[in-house]
Amino acid sequence: MNAGTATLPALSPRMELEQVFWYFFVKFQRLNVPRSVSEAKISIDEVQFLEHWFADQFGKPRNWCDRTWQEPVEEGITASNREMLGMLFLILASEICRDRCSEELIWPTIATAFAANRTTRAVLFANQQPTELCKIAMGAGARKLALRNLIEQDGKQEYFDTLKLQIGFTVQGAIRRMPEWLDGLGHTTAVKLLNGFGSDSASLYLASASFQELWQTLRDFRADRISSSTASNFNYK
Repeated sequence: MNAGTATLPALSPRMELEQVFWYFFVKFQRLNVPRSVSEAKISIDEVQFLEHWFADQFGKPRNWCDRTWQEPVEEGITASNREMLGMLFLILASEICRDRCSEELIWPTIATAFAANRTTRAVLFANQQPTELCKIAMGAGARKLALRNLIEQDGKQEYFDTLKLQIGFTVQGAIRRMPEWLDGLGHTTAVKLLNGFGSDSASLYLASASFQELWQTLRDFRADRISSSTASNFNYK
């Protein structure tokens, strides 16, 4: 058995970091690399679980950020506590970003989701922005899970845009700006990269075939080339 075929246990509030990491890690292993959080189809129940689970981790995230040595998890997979924390944070933050944030303002809303545990929130956020510890963990988690990312890319809002690469665009952004985006106006960095609009090899590597199919479906609907029912039936999250 490997990570791609492992049977997942039921999620429990008493799960340790390694168990929660393994549960979500397995969900990504069937996906091509690089990948995005949306492609793993994280459920509402799983998002709510992560939110409550983080709220119960009193004092632990600070120690996890400092633990960089590889430890065995399951099926020959190893990971550091920093990588595990960063991966779980990215999954939760990405889902919150898509469903609750605007295109321009994401961190204050994400920080609010961690308000139930002041100790954890203080480790991850300062002045409603991710702390340096949080950023380092995000980078480690993105690399461990082979997520699309712009970590350590000069001239980029690397952490902001890394989150957007996981979801494409926010619900609020789509409601307010989708027509102009489809007309080629004001594309966000994430939309450009996922569509493969960049000219260099690094940008092309971040492109997503499923996102491009979604984008073409939306453009076809806007141009009245397909019906609303056909567009609605497109299976992309």
